[in-house]
Amino acid sequence: MSIQFGLWQPSSPAIDERQMLELGQLSARHASDGTFVACRRSVGMGLQPYFTHERSKLELRPTVFADGCMVTLDGRIDNHAELREQIAIADPHMADSILVAALFRRWGPDCFAKLVGDWAIALWSLSHQSLYLARDHAGTRTLYFEATEDHVLWSTVLDTFLANGNTVELDEAYAARYLSCLAVRDLTPYQGIQAVPPAHYLVVNEHGTQRHRHWEPTTKERIQYRSDIEYEDHFISLLCQSVRRRTGAGAPILAELSGGMDSTSIVCISDRILSECGVSRDEFLDTVSYFDDSEPNWDERRYFTVVEAQRGKAGVHLNIAAENRSFEPLEQNIDICACQPGIDRYAAGRQTQLAEAMAVRNYRVILSGIGGDEVLGGVPTPLPELADYLISFQLRNLVTRGLAFCMFERTPLLHLLAKTVASSAACYCTLFSDRIHVPPWISRRLGRIATDARIDDAARVPRFGRSPSRIENGVSWWQTLETLPHLYPSITSRYEYRYPYLDRDLVEFLYRIPREQLVRPGRRRSLMRRALQGIVPAEILERPRKGSLIRAPLLSIQRSEGVIQSIFEGSVVGTMGLINEGQLKIAIAEVAKGTWPRWWPAIIRAIQMEFWLRMQNGVLNESHPRHSIPRVCATIAAQKRSAPAAPPVDAAARKSAIQGENR
Repeated sequence: MSIQFGLWQPSSPAIDERQMLELGQLSARHASDGTFVACRRSVGMGLQPYFTHERSKLELRPTVFADGCMVTLDGRIDNHAELREQIAIADPHMADSILVAALFRRWGPDCFAKLVGDWAIALWSLSHQSLYLARDHAGTRTLYFEATEDHVLWSTVLDTFLANGNTVELDEAYAARYLSCLAVRDLTPYQGIQAVPPAHYLVVNEHGTQRHRHWEPTTKERIQYRSDIEYEDHFISLLCQSVRRRTGAGAPILAELSGGMDSTSIVCISDRILSECGVSRDEFLDTVSYFDDSEPNWDERRYFTVVEAQRGKAGVHLNIAAENRSFEPLEQNIDICACQPGIDRYAAGRQTQLAEAMAVRNYRVILSGIGGDEVLGGVPTPLPELADYLISFQLRNLVTRGLAFCMFERTPLLHLLAKTVASSAACYCTLFSDRIHVPPWISRRLGRIATDARIDDAARVPRFGRSPSRIENGVSWWQTLETLPHLYPSITSRYEYRYPYLDRDLVEFLYRIPREQLVRPGRRRSLMRRALQGIVPAEILERPRKGSLIRAPLLSIQRSEGVIQSIFEGSVVGTMGLINEGQLKIAIAEVAKGTWPRWWPAIIRAIQMEFWLRMQNGVLNESHPRHSIPRVCATIAAQKRSAPAAPPVDAAARKSAIQGENR
């Protein structure tokens, strides 16, 4: 992942390169291939390239055009050949950023909907006097922005915004969602600093900030074939295409191999592609596997060794045992402070393990199987399919398919039909949706904010005219995007994650085929299992669904109950009014006894938030409002380098707001 950053100051006569280079110093630790900047009047852009594939070497610096257009791009446009053909450009070595500028001149911001791949783009149009910030359909590249009365600042990383130890308000909506284990969406811990949402582009100009959606997962169109084999062949061809797109020539790749169907299928498909090209086994993808022998429901070693035996190549094995987890903050002498909560000594140790494995061959890319479970019917429920039949009044299919599932699950048909009616109602009316349960120790104010998050979640998924299964696809899609590992805070090197199962062409196919292809009575992941026979070992295809990882976390909380209780004696989160310490301590005791296990993830979140707030210089500045935290995350490291800092950014002056969403 390259880093792009920029600054637009409408009232400034000019921005100079020195100012932009100083801004780039804040994120320099993430990029080892240099810093390049370009300025044009009141707009400056910077690019810190991180070369991970052959075409990324074409993106050396911000691209400036004679008509005043400026572009930076982080990522990969997979359909560049087709797009060049549409606008009659023959040069195959054209940089993707130059191609985007040409497409923008032809179609304007509608061009973002035509881009297939993993990308984030910043584009300044002099003729429109507007800044465009866009992310791909899955948000595989981060892009943050801050818009105030006098400037717009944007960057791939939050470090860019944290200069000079300025004070910034803690975003209450973020705190409410984070502490309640809810999706944080486009929020950051810092008020006034937001993320460009996946599948969207922003238009920032003198009229404010407008948000537009350029891709929609809840597609209305359907694919209907005559036989199962047609679905299987189409699926295999798209999966192979996705893997090829993400394993081409470039920096060394380390593929995650968990022993589950998703990561295993990616590795096996890659092996098949390379074997057909005559490549030896020694040149197959290198893999990294995680194991925890203390967790009886997570026996991954048994499965990933089967895959290693089939491919004739062993990978790196990392022990991530959570049973003896200690709840301790990061060492005080650490040079770098995370810009988001989520890092304690245990998480830092896991990151260090991975960093050491990545350093062996200077890997820059991690291939991940995340997303496969969600798009391929990993949860074996018949409700979306039956709800489709109910809404479309296909009563014969409803009863026939319902009976098939009932016979396997040994449940009454009336019971299943009642659940189908309830599920259908919940798709179209949020009043019937599951109630959001907020941890009892969260303050009332934050509890109300967290509960209101349901309204935002519902607004993200268009429902009118969509079938229940399509609505479920949309809900599942946005939930999946919250789990992507490139969003997690890190104190080690920053790697590029690639997600073959989130490929746009593959996702659109899987979301358009009949639900019956994905889930059948007693056969979850039906399409995947049928299509991958002979490619993925039978032990993997027929393995039971992975168990939940609950024993080790609960045991670690039980063993460290006293330590955890002491963390919340006069805690920062308590002082700031984010939690009720007394109620939290009661919950900790109940979770340790095993009588209230449901809240263990929220307890971990509270600990992580507490540690993170402590790291913000260790104290609160009493001269600021009670929810102020020092903006020092990047400054600590910058001071040790004796590097100049960027100009102060006044978050409190921000008045431009998201005005609405064009679906």
